[in-house]
Amino acid sequence: MILQAALVFNLVCSGTFTSGQMMRMASETRQVQVTFRVDLERGRWCSGTCETTVPLHSVSDSQIIFRQLGDILRPPTPESPSDTSDEITVVNRENGQMTDRERYWRGDSFHYRMTVGSCERAAFSGFPTRRF
Repeated sequence: MILQAALVFNLVCSGTFTSGQMMRMASETRQVQVTFRVDLERGRWCSGTCETTVPLHSVSDSQIIFRQLGDILRPPTPESPSDTSDEITVVNRENGQMTDRERYWRGDSFHYRMTVGSCERAAFSGFPTRRF
């Protein structure tokens, strides 16, 4: 039972959200708090109102990667119009550092949204009930 409790938990993360255009001052900055509900045994997670769960991208001894999409950014081209953004949400399991970042092209400029903060473990508040 103790082992199972170690595998399911909430992470309550507080940090600073910033967004804007790369190489310029942030256009928006604000304090935020987000709660991740995590089940390492089932490899699932959710956040916010937790209406649905999604698979964890990867888990190691040192980090939990909740999601990772895209690749290093380059301007879109007719040959590769989908390679225009990347996203990652990761928490360091050793120091609690959280990074949630999205970078993308809009027109001919490079933009970002990023939250950096720290997380504390809390009691697991559960997942939505499955219908079937």
